[in-house]
Amino acid sequence: MGKVDYSANPNQRTPCVLVLDASSSMNARPPGGGKKAIDALNEGLRTLNEQLREDDTALTRIQLAIVSVGGPNDDAEIMMGMTDATNFKPFELQSDGTTPLGKGIQIALDLLEETKSDLRSAGISYTRPWMMVISDGYPTDTDVWEQAAADCRQAEADKEVKIYPIAVEGADLDTLAE
Repeated sequence: MGKVDYSANPNQRTPCVLVLDASSSMNARPPGGGKKAIDALNEGLRTLNEQLREDDTALTRIQLAIVSVGGPNDDAEIMMGMTDATNFKPFELQSDGTTPLGKGIQIALDLLEETKSDLRSAGISYTRPWMMVISDGYPTDTDVWEQAAADCRQAEADKEVKIYPIAVEGADLDTLAE
């Protein structure tokens, strides 16, 4: 991640990483009908942008990053590095592939640590970062998942991050609760 120039906006930040499930299972429609989970997720990104635009404080203080899990590359990867909310532009996620959710969470935890370090180096204060994990809760990287879940529990216990697991309709709630 390149160094951010904070001179134009020295406000305190709240870093937030969205870990978004874009696996092929997100193409499913809920049992009762309705939108595909991926369509609802993309709509949620547009709504997030609209809500941020209505809050002048959030625009100058919230930083967003997006880690995609699955998708056309069938991997976990940073789709958008840490970006001030004022510069956020929502984009459409395409669903495909497996769900390397454990890897995505590890990428997000590393990204938050790097961001906190960058903010400290720039003399910018920050509040506890957030990680929002939006998924159907069916990780396919079970070898990595258990350690990632343990790392999340430890990071929360150490007050390094606040994690919000958000389930799409039909999700495995027990797995997301981990």
